[in-house]
Amino acid sequence: MDTKMNKQTNDELISTDEVVELTGRGVLRGTLEQWRSNGSKGPPFYKFGHKVRYKRSEVLAWIEESRRVPAATQVANLAPRAKAS
Repeated sequence: MDTKMNKQTNDELISTDEVVELTGRGVLRGTLEQWRSNGSKGPPFYKFGHKVRYKRSEVLAWIEESRRVPAATQVANLAPRAKAS
């Protein structure tokens, strides 16, 4: 995919249902609505009258910010490694 097309795709405004799909249904529509209502969590959104839209690139960044690495993996990566003889 060329850079121009990729930028257009990432800047595309998407619906709440599309955000649900991007999260693999890990976050439900009602949860997103609640987060918008109380301003506690969730990706940035745009409101046009009664319609709510999200910028795809911002949702993907928000998903990436949610990434966690298990503590055991972090400890294993910090442990000194024996040199091969």
